Amino acid sequence: MRVVCADLKGVEGELDGQKFDVIACSAAYHHFESINDMTRTLCFFLKPGGCLLVADFMKTSEPVPEDVPHDGGFTEEQIQHAFLRAGLQEITIDQFTKARFHGKRVQLFLAKGTKPAENDIPGSYE
Repeated sequence: MRVVCADLKGVEGELDGQKFDVIACSAAYHHFESINDMTRTLCFFLKPGGCLLVADFMKTSEPVPEDVPHDGGFTEEQIQHAFLRAGLQEITIDQFTKARFHGKRVQLFLAKGTKPAENDIPGSYE
């Protein structure tokens, strides 16, 4: 296991063509301008059958005082939509604990989606 810090676009040749079994993104999605674009980029680097894990906070009635694009968190529908647009399957979104974030009490979630195996992708053949 290793950590990689890079400005990725999700195009061939990045990370020397490496693909991963699991990609985890924790408490970062609310910082991304477009969760649809970020989800697609992360999924590009998954192996077929690999899993994307995202932990962040559920939509709150009042924004968390932080200068970020998604300062109010996410609805399950927003995360589900981003995962589906990226082609992920077997999507689960579970609320698992509450926490204090910048003085506000927030509900955390863990979302998981699986990239289809190559023979499960429409138009692919064995």
